[in-house]
Formats: sequence, C-alpha cells, structure tokens
Amino acid sequence: MKTATICLYRTLVVLIAALVLGMPAKADTGPTFYWQNRVDGDVAFWDMTGTTLTSYAYITTVTDFNWKIVATADLFQDGNTDVIWENTATGDIGYWEMDGATIVNIGFISTESDLNWTIVGQADLFQDGTTNLIWLNQATGDVAYWQLAGTQLAADGFIGAAGDTTWRIVATADLFEDGNTSLVWQSVATGDVVYWELNGAGIASEGYITTITDPDVLVVGSTDLFSDGASTLITQDLVTGELDYWEMDGAAISSSGIITTLSDPDWEIFGTL
Repeated sequence: MKTATICLYRTLVVLIAALVLGMPAKADTGPTFYWQNRVDGDVAFWDMTGTTLTSYAYITTVTDFNWKIVATADLFQDGNTDVIWENTATGDIGYWEMDGATIVNIGFISTESDLNWTIVGQADLFQDGTTNLIWLNQATGDVAYWQLAGTQLAADGFIGAAGDTTWRIVATADLFEDGNTSLVWQSVATGDVVYWELNGAGIASEGYITTITDPDVLVVGSTDLFSDGASTLITQDLVTGELDYWEMDGAAISSSGIITTLSDPDWEIFGTL
C-alpha cells in the first residue's frame, strides 16, 4: 500500500450538511459503543458501565451510505472519542471530532486510491500515544498501518499477510495486558477466531481463541467493558440483534454473557473504546 496523498474534502461535504450540533457536551468516562444503522444511516452512541447501558444519544443521520464508521480513536489526545470514517466508493478517510454526542469538528485525513484496502481498526502500536490505523487488503490478505500525528499521516508500514482472504480482522485489543496490540481475526469460512500478538508492527506470536459455529455471529470490536484492565471482545448476531461479550484472560475466554438484544438488527456496532 502506497502512502496516500492529501487531497480536498470532495464528498465529505455530504456529512457537513447532515450535522446535528448543540447537544450537551460530555467527556468520555467509560466504554462507548458507536452505532450506525445500515438501512437509514442514523448514528448513535451508548455509554456503558459493565453490561449496563448508562446513557445513549442520537448523533446525526448520514445520507451517503458509502461512508462507514471504521474506527474510533482519541486523535487529539484530549480524552474524547473521535469517529473515523471511510468512503467505500472514493477511498476518502475523514473524522468527526466529538465531545460526547456533539460533533465539534469534521475533517479530512487522506485518500487511499486502492479500494481493496479497508481500515479494520486502530491501535497504539508503538506505545507513544499516537493513533495507528490498521488496514487489511481484502484481495491479498496483506495487513499494514498508517501512523498518524493528530490527523496527519506521519508514516506507514507493512505488518504481515494472512494469505487466506476468508480471514477478516475484527478487533484490536491488548489481550495480554502488556501494552502490545493483538489483532483478532475471524474466518468467514470456518468461524475460527485467532490472534496475532504484535510487538510494534512485527508479529511476535499467534494463536487460537475459539470457533463461532453460527455464521451470523461476528466479533465486532473490543473494549475494557468492566474497567479491570482486561480486554472484552464484543459479538453481535446480525440476524437476531443479540449483543454478547467475552471477557478475556490472555487468549482464553474467562467469562461470557449477554449485554442486550436489539429490537432492530439493522443497527451495527462499529466502534468501541
């Protein structure tokens, strides 16, 4: 993947027209789930305390369905969550700078001209407080990263290759609570869930977690759901709307349970922090 070049806003203006501003500001205090409705374009968030929904809010409606939430990150290191978007038709990458449910700014990051590449998450690969966007090439299985300085592309690099393109990166987590990023993979062919443990941008080890036998159930993200330092993987049944968690102890599932069942399964969770 070549380094993308900075260009004009182009189709990001569609989002500007859709902003809903003026909602009460709220600094992030716990895990936050960001949701996008794949049918009507609504965007919302949940604030969680453990498995309990403590608050929720509608943010806005995005009318251009080519824009997808692909990651959440603290781009500006101000304690607030920022939402990162990718346009699947143009390759444009943009962001919403958030203060709770309020969009305080919209901006452009870059463009990736090869649409086989898609953002699958973010991590602090080098433990320096900066955001690294993780990319997967769906045609080749190659994995790469962009290192950001704020919203500027500072560097990029290659991580590894899956080889088998039925595998998808479904979460980034600190499984072993050592500050290193683990890339969590799920096979759309077998349901197997595995991980790559990284050291910086290098693959230090890899291993098996479990197998999901129901093809409608996907791992959709990770967070520290119980504020205990352990990673929690979140799964969603795209047919029934059931949202579950796996509390992790390294690569082992130490406990699991249901969070809730969505009455409208068209809502998909796209970011956890």
